[in-house]
Amino acid sequence: MIDIGQLIVELTGDPMDTYQARVLSYAFINGYVRPSEELISILVRHPGLEDPIKTKQAIEALIQSDLLVESKADGVTSVTVRTEGLPPNVEATFAKFSPLRKSVEPGNIRILGSPREGTAYSSFLQLLGSAERSIDLWTASAASYRSALPILRERAEAGVPVRVLMADPNAVMRVRGAAAAKAAQDTIDEWRNSFESLTNISFRLYPSTDDFRLSGSVYVDRKALRLTLFDDRVKRGTEGVILELLNPPGIEANLCRLYAHEYDAAWSRSRGFGWLSNIRRIMSYITAERIVLLASVVLYLMRERCPLIKNNEDIVAGMAGTAVLLVLIKMLSSLGSLFRRLWKAAWS
Repeated sequence: MIDIGQLIVELTGDPMDTYQARVLSYAFINGYVRPSEELISILVRHPGLEDPIKTKQAIEALIQSDLLVESKADGVTSVTVRTEGLPPNVEATFAKFSPLRKSVEPGNIRILGSPREGTAYSSFLQLLGSAERSIDLWTASAASYRSALPILRERAEAGVPVRVLMADPNAVMRVRGAAAAKAAQDTIDEWRNSFESLTNISFRLYPSTDDFRLSGSVYVDRKALRLTLFDDRVKRGTEGVILELLNPPGIEANLCRLYAHEYDAAWSRSRGFGWLSNIRRIMSYITAERIVLLASVVLYLMRERCPLIKNNEDIVAGMAGTAVLLVLIKMLSSLGSLFRRLWKAAWS
């Protein structure tokens, strides 16, 4: 396994010292093309290059030895690593360590056209069928994805975790009317019946119409993201354009991480299917302070009918006080967490 430390070691030597080798290594791996002052401000963030004066001197020395070059475009002079005419030993070292140059290239991004086109849908099915680690599908209504049912089943049976986010029929009702809401409910019933025997596939219904904004998209294996671009306030996903982004080995593009974050957030605020999910949802609201407070209210209301309670009203008062204390502790804990996040954000 090669790493940047090995690259620095192999570049160090006549005519480069270790500091210059470190500057050249980071410039090569990251492909920086920046004006000299901006390049310095970027490089000093890397370990071992914290001294801006030494970094500037190293850049000047590398330019002098033709390992870094200056180029001018649109009136701006930038510094970058020379790509041609390098000394044979440096060229061989760069070739050896070229796998460290991880970046999203234009070839990793494709515009696939309208979701209505047959080629876009067939490639979507192929992408699902290629999944090996995970499938995160986000849809407003899965009615248009019936052809995906056997593929998702086959992948789930093969051990691939599959998650499907669908719009709650009530949310569909608010956006698209009663007919669309009924179709959404029929689709939910169909998908639930198709997969109820499988444990490796999960469904949730999102209640917020705000979550329509990323519908019609899927993220497979944390490698391939197909995102439908459309204005969810006035259009449907089928009226948009599909963007596909493939992560190069070893990195995950910011857009992909953003989708994954939004998916997880929508998943956490959505509900599952059936009575078991509803019980879990109810249980999530049952906390210690609520139990104590509810018991206090019930006992207080029963005090006239139950002499034992009436003669021990201090117990009821104590329970109520305990509930209030638990609520205050939770509030203080929440405020403390909020303060820590704000403090971290202010100093990060």
